[in-house]
Amino acid sequence: MLFLTFQLVAGFAFAVVVALQRRGPTFRYGDILLALLMLWAYVHAMQYIVIWSGDIPDEAIWYLRRSSDGWGVVLTLLVMLQFVIPFFAMLSQRVRYERGPLLVIAAATLVLRFVEAFWLVLPSVSVAGPVLLLAVPATVLAVGGVLMLAFGEMQRRVEAAMAQKAR
Repeated sequence: MLFLTFQLVAGFAFAVVVALQRRGPTFRYGDILLALLMLWAYVHAMQYIVIWSGDIPDEAIWYLRRSSDGWGVVLTLLVMLQFVIPFFAMLSQRVRYERGPLLVIAAATLVLRFVEAFWLVLPSVSVAGPVLLLAVPATVLAVGGVLMLAFGEMQRRVEAAMAQKAR
């Protein structure tokens, strides 16, 4: 469920960024983004509660690694920047329905997806130093490049189909 909500939030935030950059009629994207961020926070909170209340040592180690060595600061920033601030901001209809503020929240959500991915993966990795400093940007560029190429190709196909249908 954690991975599913991660991908759902990332995909919808990307769709919102793309849609809001076009100058057409706006949909109520803020409502859906707010609901997805609440779902994401709920899944994270429930996983944490179940693991700690169930006193499952093997699973608790997963959280211990992600709350030590500075990763606790990253977790706190994720909670604040990915849920608390957007949640209270999007309670305002002006923020939830206007292009500019919603675009900022959706773009920040996309950036924070990378931060969360690092938080999920890197504490388990024993690599550090220059290898890590090179691997992280290379991974971001590779994954981002592939996704942008795929998106560009799909956008080209949709526009071609729409042009053919208009004829």
